[in-house]
Amino acid sequence: MFHVKLPNNVDKITLEPVDLSFLLSFNFDKVRLYGNHELTPEEIEYIYKHTNIKRIITDAPEVDYLIDYSKIDNEDIYVYKDIIVTGIDYEHERKRKVSITTNKLNINEVIKLIRFIGLKGVEEIEIKSSIGKYIFRIDQNNISFDMQDNNIDLLKEIYSRITSLGYKFSDICFHINNSMINENGKSKHYSDIKSDTLDSISSKCNLNIMYGGKFKYNAPYQEFCDLKETIKWYRGMIDENASPLEKLMYAYDIIKSFRYEETKDKSNSRTPHKIISSGKIVCIGYTTILEEILNGLDDNIIASQFGVACFEKDDKTLRGYHARTLVRIDDDKYDVHGIYVLDPTNDSYHESYNSRYREYHSENSYMSFLIPLKEYERVFPHDSFIRGINSEFDRINDKFTNLTQFNMYNYEAASRVFNRDKKSNTLNQDGAYSDRISFNKLLELIRNVRLQEGYPVENIDSEISSIIDMNKENYSDEEVSRAR
Repeated sequence: MFHVKLPNNVDKITLEPVDLSFLLSFNFDKVRLYGNHELTPEEIEYIYKHTNIKRIITDAPEVDYLIDYSKIDNEDIYVYKDIIVTGIDYEHERKRKVSITTNKLNINEVIKLIRFIGLKGVEEIEIKSSIGKYIFRIDQNNISFDMQDNNIDLLKEIYSRITSLGYKFSDICFHINNSMINENGKSKHYSDIKSDTLDSISSKCNLNIMYGGKFKYNAPYQEFCDLKETIKWYRGMIDENASPLEKLMYAYDIIKSFRYEETKDKSNSRTPHKIISSGKIVCIGYTTILEEILNGLDDNIIASQFGVACFEKDDKTLRGYHARTLVRIDDDKYDVHGIYVLDPTNDSYHESYNSRYREYHSENSYMSFLIPLKEYERVFPHDSFIRGINSEFDRINDKFTNLTQFNMYNYEAASRVFNRDKKSNTLNQDGAYSDRISFNKLLELIRNVRLQEGYPVENIDSEISSIIDMNKENYSDEEVSRAR
C-alpha cells in the first residue's frame, strides 16, 4: 500500500464526486479532494468507517455538520469525529490531478490508480517515491509518461503492464541521472547498456531521453543514440588499465581537441547531442561532454561542471559567463589526491596564441589542467567561484559587486565532488587544499598518456620543448629549469 510520511508529506488525490468506493483499495492516511464538491454527512461517515483517512483537504470544507475547530495561520480547521478537514490551496485548482507520495513505487498500485481513477476522467497522476518521480498524463486511452528514475527494467515493466490494459503511450520521457542507468540491478553508463528495451519502445511511441548532470538536456531518442555511440567510442579509446589521472588527461585531450566555435542557434554549440552533429562547441559544451565521458569511467574520478561570472579588470563590468569543471581525483601511481579545477575551453585551440608562443600546438596546452583550488584566484583573478565550500573560498566573490546569486551558487557541483555529509549538510574539506602537481610529474603524465594515445616516441620527444614553453607560466623558473 502507499505509505504517507507524517507530518510533512500529504497524499493528494482527485476524486470523481460521490463515488468513494475505490478508496478501499488503498491505505491512505490523508486525502485531498478536488472538484468543489461539498462532502455529504453520508460520504464523510463512509470515509470514517471504511478507511484509515484522518485528514481531508478539500475545496469546500465549510459545511454545517462540521465543527469549527480552530484557525492556524489563518487556515480554517474543521473536524468530523477524529477526521480533520481543511481547505485547499488554489494553485492547482481545476486540474483533475492525483499526487501521491510513497516510499517505494509499487507497480500494482500504479495499475490500480490507472484502472480505478484513470477511467474517471483524471488528467494526471503524479507519484513521488524515495527514488524518483513518475507522471502519467491521460487523454482517454492515450498516456504521456515522464519517468524521473533511471531504472530501465522498471520502465519496461510499466510499459508492458499498462499497454496490456489497452492504454497506448503517445510520449515517454526517460530520465538518466549523471549518465548512469540502472539495469539488472546494476548501475551502468548509458553507453554500456543494451538498447533493446529503448529501441522497442521508440518504435511504438515518441521516446525522448533526458540526460545530463547540473544541466539537463532533452534529446529525441535517435539523436541520443548518436550521442551514445560517440561517447562510447571516446570512452573506448581510453586504456582501461590506465591510472585514474591518465584517464582524466586522456578524456581532457579528447574534448579540448574540439575547436571553439559559436553557432547562430546557440543550443547547437551547447547541447551535447547537437554538438555531435554540428561540430561546433563553446565552454558549456566542453564541460558537459567531458562529464559525460568521465561519469562512471573510474571510481577514483568524480567530475561536475560549474558556472562562473567573468568580469573586466575593474571587477565590476561583467564580460559574460563561463563553464569549468570541478574534479576529485585519487591516483596512487602519481600520488595525486585532491580536488582541482579544469578548463578545457582555455586549453582548446585559440588562434591568438599563434603569436604568443614560439611553437603553438593546442594539443600541448595544459595551462588550465588541474588548477588547485587555493590557486584559483591567482589563475582566474577576475572570475567568480563556487560559493558554499568554505568561508575562505567564499571570499573570492566578495570583490564582485555585480555578482548575481545564480553565478555565485554552484553548490550542486561542490556537493557531488566534496562528498556532502547529509546529516550535517556540510562539505568534506578533504582535498580542498591540494598542491599543484610538479612540472616534472606533469611532463611524465603527458608522456605516458601520449604513448597510450599512440604517439611515436620520437614525436613525443620532439614536442617536449613546445610543451614546456606553453605550460611554464604556472611554475617557478627553478622547476622549469629542472624540467629542461
